Amino acid sequence: MFGIGKKSEEVKTGAQGEVKGTEDEIQFEFEENDRLPFDDDENFTDEDFVDEDVANESRKGMRQSLSQRTLLLVLLLLLALGGGGGYYYLNSTSVPPSPAPKAPVKTRVSVQPESPAPVVVAPPQEPQPVIPISEKSAPATTAVAETTPAPDAAAVPSEPKRATASNPAVSQPYTLTAGAFVSQKNQREVERKIRRLGYTPQVQTVESMVPMTRLLLGIYDDPAAAQARRQELSAQLPGLFALQQGEKVALYAGSFQDLDQARRLADQLYLRGILVDEETISLSMSLKKISFGSFPSRAEAEKAAKRAAAAGLTAQVAKR
Repeated sequence: MFGIGKKSEEVKTGAQGEVKGTEDEIQFEFEENDRLPFDDDENFTDEDFVDEDVANESRKGMRQSLSQRTLLLVLLLLLALGGGGGYYYLNSTSVPPSPAPKAPVKTRVSVQPESPAPVVVAPPQEPQPVIPISEKSAPATTAVAETTPAPDAAAVPSEPKRATASNPAVSQPYTLTAGAFVSQKNQREVERKIRRLGYTPQVQTVESMVPMTRLLLGIYDDPAAAQARRQELSAQLPGLFALQQGEKVALYAGSFQDLDQARRLADQLYLRGILVDEETISLSMSLKKISFGSFPSRAEAEKAAKRAAAAGLTAQVAKR
């Protein structure tokens, strides 16, 4: 089929040909049975051309059949789309839309304005006269020893009053307090000293916890024995009192706000052979707080307090 020229040594004979020539020229010569058909024009026949025409016709028919199928599928697709669109159109237009709900009609109601009620203006009330508080005695269960006013009498402070039309606290914000008293005798004595200084005493009742000192004579199981001892000492002890403690009775020589005065009495009783015990308690009591004077400044109030001290009355400056 082909030849190769090569300068070399002699080559051994192959299986399908033999070697001819020298080492400078090698030629392979194939056998006759290796020849392919149709190598020569003489070997072509009419049957070969007829078979090719038939194949061309067959391919042409297949192409036409394929085109027809494609056209049929397109028509079916268009038909399906048209049917679906018509069905949708019929369904969307067959049911009439429901009417929209009507808005409620508002009815105007005319309201007649009520005539305003006449306003009754109360006439201004006249200021009521200040009624002095009546003197109250000490509680029945507690006998308080009567004492002369001491310079260190306990004064209960009170909150300053707000200025009103009838209260001169705006122009006279300071006053003097002479103390708060349980004993009516001490209260009256202080009021007399205040009037001598040219002032009018102002008395105010206040509730306060007051520390008291009691002198206990004894506790008796028999109430009759306690009553007999009370009658025996009543002439010597004007402040003597008794208190029920369950089934027993406690007898006291007196109850004192001033501790020094209580101890002076205890010393006197000791000299008479009567022994007592001290008891300290706190009682909620009504006190009489006494104040006097109105002053525009603290300096003026302090001057008045010095004049009161010279007259034997202890007073402290306080704001209204």
